[in-house]
Amino acid sequence: MLLLPARHADAQQKRAPDEPRRPHFTIVRDTNSAGAYYYHGLSVLERDPQQAADAFYWASRIDPDWADPYFARRVALHMTNPRGLDDYLYRGSGDRASPERRRADSLAHRAFLIDPFLYRRLERTLVDRVLDDARTTVTRAYVQRTGEDPGLMPVRLNASRLAMDSPRLAAWVAYTDGNFPDALKYFASAIKRYPKAYDLHAERADVFFLVTQYDSALVELQTMLAQMRTMDEKKLIPFYDSKAFFEYEVGRVHVVRGDLPAARAAYERALTEDLSFFMAHAALGDVALAQHDTAAALGEYAQAVELAGDEPGLRYRYGAALFTAAKFDGAAEQFRKAIELDPYFAKPYYPLAYIQEGTGKDAEAIVNYEGFVSHAAAADSARVADARQRITDLRAASGAAGTTPPASH
Repeated sequence: MLLLPARHADAQQKRAPDEPRRPHFTIVRDTNSAGAYYYHGLSVLERDPQQAADAFYWASRIDPDWADPYFARRVALHMTNPRGLDDYLYRGSGDRASPERRRADSLAHRAFLIDPFLYRRLERTLVDRVLDDARTTVTRAYVQRTGEDPGLMPVRLNASRLAMDSPRLAAWVAYTDGNFPDALKYFASAIKRYPKAYDLHAERADVFFLVTQYDSALVELQTMLAQMRTMDEKKLIPFYDSKAFFEYEVGRVHVVRGDLPAARAAYERALTEDLSFFMAHAALGDVALAQHDTAAALGEYAQAVELAGDEPGLRYRYGAALFTAAKFDGAAEQFRKAIELDPYFAKPYYPLAYIQEGTGKDAEAIVNYEGFVSHAAAADSARVADARQRITDLRAASGAAGTTPPASH
């Protein structure tokens, strides 16, 4: 079975000291759009994985709360280093612990924290690259030995052929093919064959979540957690397998089901397992805010930011909650921090400027409205137009000298 980074591992990803260059688009695209960079990266991934990795990097800078670019960059970075990739994927060799591999995998950990049910279709791209390289190596050896060229026959993974020998692998193939009904069927077969492999329930829960069968996803996760607790009780050595991430998944399922009390209880259980799990604090803050428990929400956001102060998305969420609670000084501080951490992240500029405008700091408000105009995507045209109008009005009211907004990247 393909070896993947554990989704509940530490996901503190440090930003690279040297930012990659922004790729040039071959067609006209919005260079302030995370989606533009992400889909450009997908289009060049197989032929130019380094350019794809750079594109995914910029997608994540423009929208640090979107999981897909982080995971995609992990795939692209592994593809730029094909040497030993088969050992890394299948055998967990020493290459797996190399700094480059670990940095790439930390991006997957971050993606899972943002979206624990992220569809991991691009795992297949890594495997296909290994199979293609193996096919090419075998063909070259055959040509050297015989002088004949049989041509490169494509290697195809077929779930139905694998089902008898390896239902787990067959399930993964169906999953990455987008054939979710077969993936559910093969995961069920794998669970029957390997009843102690509790992580199979998590894999099946992922598929149920993707097809919006949330009750079934919940059953799989609860079954897995029950098995894990039973194993904890039976172990004769002092070893503890944290269940924090899976309770976090349970909480997410309850949120989409609309059961906020159950979601809150699940996130609290996740924090009982691991009090340092900052995304569970943030998720608990979201639920508390939805339940109009502002005090609890602000407390959880504050804890999340204390644990992970270098996350611009968390800073923005905390700032938005403070703004809703009319704690404008605190909100402004969080928006400023978010901008310092990631100046390409457009969202914090507008509310920061709005607060500054309301407190008579017109010159600072103009600067941040301009920052929003400079970094906002074209899809946010209504707020861009509003920000431009506010800039015009503030200049007229204060007699401020005209400034030129910084060029869009």
